[in-house]
Amino acid sequence: MRMKNKYLDMRIGTKLILLYLCSMLLIIAGVSAIYQMIYAKILYERVSSSASQTLSTVRIGIDSILENENVFSKIIIFDPNVQYLLNNSQELDDYSYFGKLMQSLSRHLEVNSSVSAIHIMDRSVQGYGVERSNKRSIDPAITSFSDIPWYDEVIRKAGTYILVTDGGGIFQNSDEEQFVTMARVINDINNFRPIGILMLNIPITTFEKSYQEICVEYNTGILILDENGTKVTQTLPPGLETHKDLIAGQIQ
Repeated sequence: MRMKNKYLDMRIGTKLILLYLCSMLLIIAGVSAIYQMIYAKILYERVSSSASQTLSTVRIGIDSILENENVFSKIIIFDPNVQYLLNNSQELDDYSYFGKLMQSLSRHLEVNSSVSAIHIMDRSVQGYGVERSNKRSIDPAITSFSDIPWYDEVIRKAGTYILVTDGGGIFQNSDEEQFVTMARVINDINNFRPIGILMLNIPITTFEKSYQEICVEYNTGILILDENGTKVTQTLPPGLETHKDLIAGQIQ
């Protein structure tokens, strides 16, 4: 009430000045709010654009790796020795069949440093494989194709590859190194009849190396999940301990 009386007792000039100052404060506050909104929008667009470009670069790197291994797997499938041995496994004695197939797989593994292992399963569900360093083999409990959790999916693909984290659990000692298995049906090149299954194990480190420089340059983390939302690989920036922190954005 006293403030109102003081205002009423003011001269006209003083009242005008006071109204002018109040109006200017309101205008400045409004302009400041609008500026903050515009600035935040521009910053968000820039960050989104940068993140989109980063993810695009990461995707290109991963797609390049997968395409290279796709071509590599076809080279193995079309190898005359592999085709002959899988087509005639019933007629060949075990030692001869095993030795020649392992020779062919070892030769292919030597020329591709991005793959840690090559495994083949023939029509009798017998597994053969070569490993670069780990002593990993197909679990002997796998006695029929129905024991392979992704078998129906790879059959439906009819020769196109599928990707399975850590082989879907069909390998022994698979906890020693994380990897992604590229699996595909081996068809007879003459009649397209399935004669086996090819599995390439690609170490997680192969994918991580493709975007390692990006993580260092932008001090960022990359988290890759499979179709079930399970973590495949993660590269965390300083201040984060788990991929859950990365999702929550709790960057310190």
